[in-house]
Parts: sequence; C-alpha cells; structure tokens
Amino acid sequence: NCAGNITATTNDPLSYDKQGTYIITWTYTGANGSTATQAQKVIVKDITAPKPKLDTLPDVLGECSVLVSTKPTATDNCSGMITGVTTDSLSYNKLGTYIINWVYNDGNGNSSKQSQRVIVKASSGLPSPLVSNLPDLTGECSVVVSTKPTATQNCAGNITATTNDPLSYDKQGTYIITWTYTGANGSTATQAQKVIVKDITAPKPKLDTLPDVLGECSVLVSTKPTATDNCSGTITGVTTDSLSYNKLGTYIINWVYNDGNGNSSKQSQRVIVKASSGLPSPLVSNLPDLTGECSVLVSTKPTATQNCAGNITATTNDPLSYDKQGTYIITWTYTGSNGSTATQQQKVIVNDISAPIPTLDSLADIIGECSVTVTAKPTATDNCAGNIIGSTGDPLVYNLKGSYTIRWTYNDGNGNQTSQIQHIIIKAGSVAIGVGAALPDISGECSATIVTKPTATLNCGGTITATTNDPLTYNTQGNFLITWTFNDGSANGIIQKQNVIVKDITASIPAVMSLPDLTDECSVTVSTKPTAKDNCAGVITATTTDPLVYSKQGTYIITWTYNDGNGNISTQKQNVIIKDITAPVPVAIMLPDIKGECTVIITDKPTAKDKCGGIITATTSDPLVYTSQGVYTITWRFNDGNGNSTTQKQNVIVKNLTLQVKAYPNPTSSQFTILAKSCNKDEAIGLRIFDVLGRMVHQHELKESIPYRIDEDFPMAYYIAEITQGKERVVVKLFKR
Repeated sequence: NCAGNITATTNDPLSYDKQGTYIITWTYTGANGSTATQAQKVIVKDITAPKPKLDTLPDVLGECSVLVSTKPTATDNCSGMITGVTTDSLSYNKLGTYIINWVYNDGNGNSSKQSQRVIVKASSGLPSPLVSNLPDLTGECSVVVSTKPTATQNCAGNITATTNDPLSYDKQGTYIITWTYTGANGSTATQAQKVIVKDITAPKPKLDTLPDVLGECSVLVSTKPTATDNCSGTITGVTTDSLSYNKLGTYIINWVYNDGNGNSSKQSQRVIVKASSGLPSPLVSNLPDLTGECSVLVSTKPTATQNCAGNITATTNDPLSYDKQGTYIITWTYTGSNGSTATQQQKVIVNDISAPIPTLDSLADIIGECSVTVTAKPTATDNCAGNIIGSTGDPLVYNLKGSYTIRWTYNDGNGNQTSQIQHIIIKAGSVAIGVGAALPDISGECSATIVTKPTATLNCGGTITATTNDPLTYNTQGNFLITWTFNDGSANGIIQKQNVIVKDITASIPAVMSLPDLTDECSVTVSTKPTAKDNCAGVITATTTDPLVYSKQGTYIITWTYNDGNGNISTQKQNVIIKDITAPVPVAIMLPDIKGECTVIITDKPTAKDKCGGIITATTSDPLVYTSQGVYTITWRFNDGNGNSTTQKQNVIVKNLTLQVKAYPNPTSSQFTILAKSCNKDEAIGLRIFDVLGRMVHQHELKESIPYRIDEDFPMAYYIAEITQGKERVVVKLFKR
C-alpha cells in the first residue's frame, strides 16, 4: 500500500538449459519488512524434431560394390547438428538398388527420418579375353571341343564363353566357332576360333598282294578287296575295269581304295580264264516220243551241257513238222564250244484214234403231213478231218403215214467212224383256220368286259369257237392280252391274240369352281384340302408341293393337283394372304426418366408386344450417350417389320458432379488413400498436404476416379489435405495415429 510496485526476488536460478519442469519461488518484500511469496513453473520441453540438412539425400553410386562412408546430418533447434543413424547395412557387394533408412534423434524424444538410395552398378568395361588369339583345333577325322575359352571383367571376374555353334565336328572342312563373353553389365565381347577337320592318311590295303582269280571258260569276280582307313574304317575297292570275263586269257583289274577325303591307294589283281575239256552231255538220256493224232509240230529243241559252253541247243536236218499218219525218227546233233559233237535220236508218231463227234447229241424228229422228203443231212466234227457230212443207205423220201428210222454214218478216213439215228413221222392233216387276220381291240375308261368270243373254220369245213384261260372282265387300268385257242380235236390248232385296253382319259372336276382366299395377319396354316369328282376314282382329295404353313407377310399361291391315278391331272389355284395391320403396343405405359451425373449411357432399350413379332426392342436415331448437363428427350420407335410402328418418348437428365474426395482409412496408423471424383475429366486434380504449422509435406497430381496411396511415412499428427480442380477446392482433415 505504501511501497507501490515491488519487484520480486528469488534465490532460484533464472536460466534453465536442461529438459524438465522447475519451480521458482518469488519473494515480495514490503516497506514494512513484511513478505509474500509466489511460485512460478518453468518448463523446458523440446517438441521440435530435427530438420534434415538436405531435403533429399543424393544416391550413393558405385561399380561392383558400395561402402557408405558419409552419414547424413540434420539441424536441431536444441541439439544443433545431429548425425543420422541406421540399422541398415553400409556395405553392398551385389548389383542392385538398396534403401538405407536414416534416423535423426535429438535425445529429447523427437526424431525425423530420411531414406537414401544405394545403387550398385555393373562395371562399364567390356569383358577381356585371357588370350588375344585362340589356337586352331585340328583333327583328321573329327574334333570335339572340350575346353571353352575364358575372359575377365571388373566385377564379374572370370567369364566362360558360350556359343550357338556346334562343339562336335565329324565332317571334313574348316569351321569357325564364335565365342561370346557376357559381362555382368550385359556387355558382350566375341572371339573366333578355327576348327580344322582334315584327313591326310590314305587307306591301307588289307592284303599286301591280291591273289589271282582263276576259272575255266569264264570268270566272274564276286569278291572285292578291302582296305582299312583311319577315319572311314573298312573301305571296299572300286574299279572301272570289267568284273566279268568270258574269253580265254589273262587280265588285270586295277582296284582303288578312296576314303572320300581326298586320300586314295591302289592295288592290281590278275584274272586268268582257261579253256575246258569234255563232250557235250544231253540233259536227258532218252528223249521222249513226240505224239499227235493229226500232226506233230516240233517246237522245243533238246539241249545238252558242256563246261564253258553252258547249255547247247541241238540242231537237225530232219523235218520239224509232220501231218501224215505214221512213225518218224529225228536225229539231233549237239556241237560243243571246243568243236566236239554228240548225237541223240527222237521218235515222232502221228496216229488218229478219235472218232468223229456228231454236231447234235440227238437228231430232231422230222414231222410232216402226208409226206416227208429229207433234204438236210446231219454233220459231225472230227479232230483231224474237220466237218464230216453223214451218209446213209436208208431212203430219204417217205409218202405214207407212219414212223421210220434213218441211220447216219460219219467216217473220218483214218479208220474211225460214228453212227446216229433220226426218226421220220408222217401225220394226217386237219388244221383250223381263223376267220380274220386280227381281232379288234376291246376298250373302256374304267373297265372292259368281253361278251363275244371269236370263231374259226376247219380246212375240212365247220366252225370252232375259241376258248381262253384269261379273264373276260378287267377293272384296272392297263393293256391286257387275251390268248384265244381254236382246237379241232386232233391236237392241231391255232392261237389268236386280242388286246383289251382300259384307259381313263377324263380328268377330275373340282368340287367348287373357285377356291376362297385364305387370309390372316401373322400366319396361315392350311388344314382343309379341296376335293374333286372323278368318273372312275369318285371323290379325290387334292395334293400340292407348295407349303401348307405360311408365317411371313405376303401373298402366296397354292397350286392344288387332282390326280385320278390313271394319268389324268387337273389343277386349281388358291390364294394365301398374310398382312399384319396391327401396330406394336409398348410394354410400359410411360417410360421412367434416366438420370445420371457427368455421363449417362443408355444400355437398356424399352420393348413392346406385337401381335405377330412377339417382343420387339425399340430403336432410335437419338444418341445413347450424353456427357453434358441438361434434359434430353429420346424418341423410341417400335417397328414390327410389317409396316406398322409405334413411338414412345423418354427423358434423359444429366447433372454435373462437383469435386468429391474420399480419404481412407482415416485415422490410420499406416498409409492414407485419396480418391477424387469429378465430371471434369480433362482438368488436372492437385493434392497438397500440410502439417499443423502450415508447412507443405506432400504434393501430387491425382487421376480422376483412380485411388492414390500415399506411401510416405508421416509422423503421428494432424494434417490438412487440400484437393483442387480449377476453381473447386475440397479440404480434408487427416489424422496419423
């Protein structure tokens, strides 16, 4: 009250540089020495995390391996400079990209994180072959590559070459193998190596000297000599000289052994053909007799054999054809290659022992009325004489009624003959004679009946009525033949034919003169067929090849046919008219409005019921896709395809969608996902995230309707997400817990 303002004093420190909570006790001393105290709390609490010195850490690069020796730093409001620490490895020896997660901890419970990429690349150099020139690989018969060349490269070390060329060669020639060394960085180097397969060794004959080939008369060399080759194995000799010798003498065959690789050796062999001795020897000791009844023709000459000459065909000066009865001797001579001869005889016998054979097994009886004169003589066939006419001592003319026998004899002139009997029969004459040369046809359309039988007269007088086993009444269409027989009672008679013709020539008459039209809107099925009356068949139902069912619009004509089955046909036409006159009726009395945001696509089309077409889907010339805001009208048309149609209208309402944003999960302990939707597909959508101090911690451009996941690991705190598109702005509060 008297002292006025009093400034407090204290024995407690006035400066604090360690984290913690402290109490200062202030003392106010009055003018009268009285005091008062007051406590004041001092709180030292660091809530600010260290700030990395660099916003983004540079990649640590290296070839083959990387050792991270420099650790990043951050600045702290209290601790000053802080060096990052990590539990990740700082040494990398394999190619690839790695992430080191650095942590800056100020020791006061505040930390921040930062990641750094480590990239271990392959060496930039090419592989280097160990030898500058690969040696040639050689062999006479084949070469197998067993050792592959190598190269070196920084990082990769020793590299074994690869090739697409063969590693085995068994044909003569020079080949190039292209070896490829592939480095750790994908770089390649190539090196060529020559492979030479060349045979330089000639074949060696199996025998030092070939033996002579000997023979009498001729020699055929069937065994060819051989040689051994280092590559080809056994080689058979070849020669351009003959291997067959048919004349006496000494010959030389020059054999060549060629291994096919340009190497060959030669060898000669003698062939000696000697003469033989001995007479020709007949193949059979006794030649068979040659026999024939009428003649003998010698077509086969006998043969003999002789060493050298082979088969020898005999010759003779005797005839080789015999056509007269008798026994003959042929003397055959065989002449050998050395001029020696041998003879042999063969008997030829011509002896006819076959009698003539009558042409007919049995001679037909000769029958006549009153008398018979035999003018035709029978014949026989003989193996030698050919055709033989029979002879007889019996009469050839007979004038009295009765039965007679003639004996015919066939003689071939060589002592052989055959006999045959023929009978002669004479009967009394009495043959019926018909009245007319031809009987008239009997005809009718549906049937025919014979009421009058034909007659004939006898040569001796009198009349005969014909008889028949054929029917006298005919009720079916066709041509029939009646066989009439005139019998005079003495087994003599004549036959006469008569035609019966049943032929319907009158066509059927339709029951009505004009058939009524058959009409309907959708289809017509003809269930009733028209009829006609026929003179023979009675009532006839019409037939047709035209359809009886019609289901398409139009006018059709059915041609009906009346067939009486007897070849008479009449026709009649009938109209079928299908005409749809009823329009479709929509299924819905009123179509509902189609609404949507941004875009409306019409996929469901309305339908209508049609009397003939069933369910009909509507069509329209209006658009089915709408992308602008507004109210539109679609005119739907239901067309039954038969000239009848109905229309119906439907409204389409398109509203604009404002910028909509969804963040999930929110709150979260992991990552946020942001989804933005808008009708404006062309304008970019921007995303910015701010912390509570207003600092932007993340920025990205979103794609409409595509979720965006924020992989960045935010510290636990509240954040503000701002999403903008054009003039639209949406703010979402995010919480990381």
